[in-house]
Amino acid sequence: MELSITVRRTLFSFGVISILVSIGVLIGSYTREVKSTDYLQQARDAVPWILWGGSSALLGSTLCSFGKGVYRGLGISIGAILAMIWLMLGGSAV
Repeated sequence: MELSITVRRTLFSFGVISILVSIGVLIGSYTREVKSTDYLQQARDAVPWILWGGSSALLGSTLCSFGKGVYRGLGISIGAILAMIWLMLGGSAV
């Protein structure tokens, strides 16, 4: 019983960290230096940012499902919203 509670808290904590990483990558992707005025090159340069941000948002949303109560719903919602933002950014970059 005690071990399952600890594992659940740890997984939820990793979910929160993953969501924070996604937010950090989102901020970094907007503040990064643009090396080219060519829009296609800018889109190619943005692909790793989109992959890292989107995957960390999905991972965070999944891991937050191990939480309890309001925090569980809040974590899943924030992770899903971030994943949709990354999906929209990915669609505009390709």
